[in-house]
Amino acid sequence: MKRGEFLKRLLDGLSFMTEGERRSVQEYYEEMLDDALEEGGREEEALAGFGAPEEIAQRMAAEYVPPAQAAEKAGGNTAARQDVKLISIFTEAATVQLSEAGVEKPQVTWENMDEWDTIDVTEENGVLRVQHSRKAPLRIRALFTVINRRIQLDVPYAYAGSAQIEVKNGAIRLEGMKHLAQVGCNAHNGAVRAAGCAACALAIEARNGAVKLTACEAQALAVQAYNGAVCLEACTGGSVKVQGRNGAVRLTDCDFAQLLELGNQNGAMQVQGAGPADCIRLSNKNGSVTAGVNGKEDDYSIDIHTVNGRCTPPACVRPRAGKTLYAHTVNGKVDIRFHG
Repeated sequence: MKRGEFLKRLLDGLSFMTEGERRSVQEYYEEMLDDALEEGGREEEALAGFGAPEEIAQRMAAEYVPPAQAAEKAGGNTAARQDVKLISIFTEAATVQLSEAGVEKPQVTWENMDEWDTIDVTEENGVLRVQHSRKAPLRIRALFTVINRRIQLDVPYAYAGSAQIEVKNGAIRLEGMKHLAQVGCNAHNGAVRAAGCAACALAIEARNGAVKLTACEAQALAVQAYNGAVCLEACTGGSVKVQGRNGAVRLTDCDFAQLLELGNQNGAMQVQGAGPADCIRLSNKNGSVTAGVNGKEDDYSIDIHTVNGRCTPPACVRPRAGKTLYAHTVNGKVDIRFHG
């Protein structure tokens, strides 16, 4: 079965849902499939692991509550009253999404909660805090409830403050945030995705979930991922440090001027079209290192080594070279290509 057939059969079985609910389900399975492919899996195997789409639809139908019946407790919204310099969000079981919008003050909206949920929104000294807690544990079998729970925070287009987000059993999404100062994202049992964002400093930690950044810019970018892949596409900035474990690390068409430092364990490392950073450090264990560097080989002093594999090109110390490249791995090959 292919992606298109799986999604069509699944959505056909969800005719009882609203358009927005169906879209949430589609996004959930699209992301799960993308994560599996980024970790080196095959599409057919990943889809088979989800189960038959008709059975998934039946499970969701059994627990579904129409919006008209759940509206009183399902959602709410509130807007900040004063200028906000820091946004702090914690949730125990929901997707958190931050994006720019045509609002004067940051605005918080939540939906698809139940009687066990409590949402507290407070303001003090320029700090907007959103605290989500549950009086009872979320039933893992309640698949639709997990997918559709959401906390949305819209900020003005010119918002230049900071954000701190912590999520358990949910995902984090950042979209189009162009003027951020410092951002910290911590996800446990969920993915972190950002697109079109810019920040002075961006720090991300994900456990049991993938990290994907697209067209993001940061003077200092730090990513840690455990049991999930890391994928950076068209990202730029001053320095980037990535540490992965039990998942692939991939960078495509990224340009960091000062430092490109990648570490991984138990997964492949692939770099395509990396900008000519002053210092490139690639360290892996139980996985290969493959990199294409946009620069001339003669510009780099090269320290390259592997155990139980082969190296290309050979190590070469150039005392007068202005840049350095370090690439080491164990139980894998090292293949570095220069394009310049």
